[in-house]
Amino acid sequence: MTQDAAHNLTDEALVEAIVKTNDTLLFEVLYDRFAKMVYNKCYGFANSEDEAEDLTQDVFLRVFVKLGSFKGRSKFST
Repeated sequence: MTQDAAHNLTDEALVEAIVKTNDTLLFEVLYDRFAKMVYNKCYGFANSEDEAEDLTQDVFLRVFVKLGSFKGRSKFST
């Protein structure tokens, strides 16, 4: 699947494709969708922009590792 095709998938379908293929390029699409929202949330907790960026990276690293356990019973964005 190409990144262009991945942009048209729902979040849940994109997660399923990432889990099946372990494709980091597909994960980049997911990252692009949610990075700003996660960063803004992290910025509310952080003392600086740099810390918020680091926290955002940490969140997405954990998301990538745990994607296989996502059951799809709720929206991915939650």
